[in-house]
Amino acid sequence: MASIGYKTPENLRHLHPSGLREVLVYRAPDLDKLDAKTCVARIGHTVGEKKRVAILDRARELEVKVLNPRVSRREEAVGAEEPITEAPEPPKGQTQAETSKQQTQEEKEQ
Repeated sequence: MASIGYKTPENLRHLHPSGLREVLVYRAPDLDKLDAKTCVARIGHTVGEKKRVAILDRARELEVKVLNPRVSRREEAVGAEEPITEAPEPPKGQTQAETSKQQTQEEKEQ
């Protein structure tokens, strides 16, 4: 059981283990009140995806660290898609069949 004498020193209470003060954030404008050198943000658990993305964008601008960014599934899906690139045109004088043979040989070598 906790008793007198086991309390955390007053100047260290409510600090994140990194030594910075933890502040709950529910809206992007809440970040304007924070000092990036002394505070870190923790997004409230009831904040939806749309506001969460807005908070993360604003935090990136202000260089404020966010403890629980939790990337959304939509962002992962968008980020995971590879950009569509067009196939390079074959050099003049080569047919399509010769080009495809070269590509398969290169793939085998890798």
